Amino acid sequence: DYKGMLSIKSALPNAISIYILPPSIEELEKRLLKSEQKIHEQKISKIMTLLDEISPNDNLQERIFNFSNFYKDYGKNMIDIIKNNLDPLDQKFSVVEI
Repeated sequence: DYKGMLSIKSALPNAISIYILPPSIEELEKRLLKSEQKIHEQKISKIMTLLDEISPNDNLQERIFNFSNFYKDYGKNMIDIIKNNLDPLDQKFSVVEI
């Protein structure tokens, strides 16, 4: 691709570039659509894998993490954020951004 050629040209200024055209615009469109579909399918697959990890059998699953790792990364401020954003008596599912 063009960007790749530019990076090679900057490293090897005497390199010769050769471009190969597709047989037709229709073929180019077909190739581009196929590539986009493949990328889309890979993204969907990753999302489905993550969803299955988060909620196996379509049920939320309780997770247990070592609190000290989060405290080390975010410090005392994290506790204040949690206290200000969560109500322990509210039984709704909540997401808190730290």
